[in-house]
Amino acid sequence: MTDTSEQISLEQLCTAITAGITAALPEVKSAEFWPQVGRRLDLPCVLGEVAGLQPGTDPGTGETALVAHIQARIVVDPNALHADMKGALLATRLVRLLQNQNWGLPITLADFSRAAPDWTHPDLDGYLVWLVEWRHEFHIGEIEWPFEAPTSATDTALYFGYDPETGPGNEHLYTLAQSPDGVVI
Repeated sequence: MTDTSEQISLEQLCTAITAGITAALPEVKSAEFWPQVGRRLDLPCVLGEVAGLQPGTDPGTGETALVAHIQARIVVDPNALHADMKGALLATRLVRLLQNQNWGLPITLADFSRAAPDWTHPDLDGYLVWLVEWRHEFHIGEIEWPFEAPTSATDTALYFGYDPETGPGNEHLYTLAQSPDGVVI
């Protein structure tokens, strides 16, 4: 994962994916998440959805870790010349786009699952459809720091004490941690 200090939402993830697909696949007329199907589609197009969420690896920061399962359906005119090949080629190009892809967001790189012809979406009957699936892990929510904020510069410095001369009453024996060039750690 990249820098987790930047907060993202599921909407931002979907927006970044559609922008990335549109930029990388210029022959695709549109790319959108959760489209209203039942209207005329400009073909070829990519229709995306988040097919599910599951728990991710807890970062220990108070944020919620989620793994989003992304599905992108590449929709092609079945009457177009070489429609089968066109669908397969677009699916292959989308899979290639997923390589080392995080869409510029603080999420894990895409974890490609599969690509195959798809007949499972009744609203797309009559079209040639390829399904590409992958996962991203990301964190939502605010980082929660369970410790009090420092009240002075000495609260943030690191000191070393040597046993048995540690604990209350021995603070004057502690050594301030410094780098070799004298910078306080």
